[in-house]
Amino acid sequence: VTSEILLISNGQLFSWSLDSDKAVPHPRTADLQLSGEQVTSLSAATIRVSVATLSGKVATFYDRSITCHTDDIPCTNLIATLSHPLIPVGLTPGDGVASLSVSDTASYLLSRFGRFFWWGYLPVGREVAPASTFVTFSQK
Repeated sequence: VTSEILLISNGQLFSWSLDSDKAVPHPRTADLQLSGEQVTSLSAATIRVSVATLSGKVATFYDRSITCHTDDIPCTNLIATLSHPLIPVGLTPGDGVASLSVSDTASYLLSRFGRFFWWGYLPVGREVAPASTFVTFSQK
């Protein structure tokens, strides 16, 4: 398994394999529908990555090298459920991304207007709470 470094240059997502001497456009750019978009934020955890664009959209994907060892949930279905191409978050005109963070199962975005968005799966005790839509909280 080859590790890689992700980076943003001139608004585009690049991948730099540690066994290569240069960065190349990320191979998932088309799948994530990032072509023609300006990537402004990137956050990565151990296996999960989310990116945000100037147009207020986000995409999330997982490391291709993941192998799952579970009898309860088919891993490929879980990864497919938690990954998505570029979609709008629900930012209002003039708002933008102040902060983007991820964990292995969820992504979190704070807008410049103080609105908080999260998507993915959040653990609740010993269970997992699915979030199929964006949840927002506004600061008062």
